[in-house]
Amino acid sequence: FVAGSIAGIFVIIPRIGIPESPRWLMTHGRLEEAEEIVRNIERATSPQGSSGNYNDEVRDQFIVLKANQGNVSLSFVIREVLQKYLKRAILCLVLMISQAFFYNAIFFTYALILTHFYDVSPSDTGLYLIPFALGNFLGAVTIGRLFDTVG
Repeated sequence: FVAGSIAGIFVIIPRIGIPESPRWLMTHGRLEEAEEIVRNIERATSPQGSSGNYNDEVRDQFIVLKANQGNVSLSFVIREVLQKYLKRAILCLVLMISQAFFYNAIFFTYALILTHFYDVSPSDTGLYLIPFALGNFLGAVTIGRLFDTVG
């Protein structure tokens, strides 16, 4: 419990200076706050000399959300995603399904394979998962920035 409390402090303290997610604000009816956060981000990241205003597509999305008064149902979200981003939605679905099968297949059966085929003691199987855990952590640390730059 102590370790969890200490980890929580390391998460809460930096979180104080981070604005709330515009998506969360919009789904909870706080559209003006969401618009202001997006405007600030655009101002901070837009090239010098540009106005930092929304493009037409983003403005249209806000108009649709304002018409719904921020009450966005799951069916509304699914319909919008499938109509506007069908290829991206299919790609995400394929990636999630393949991750569920391949990644979970390894982790759920790895200990069984080690004990039954390689005569590893059940109490030692956790040690064999450490390289996977390190790989997951180091992969995110070393190539995570490429997701924002390369895609």
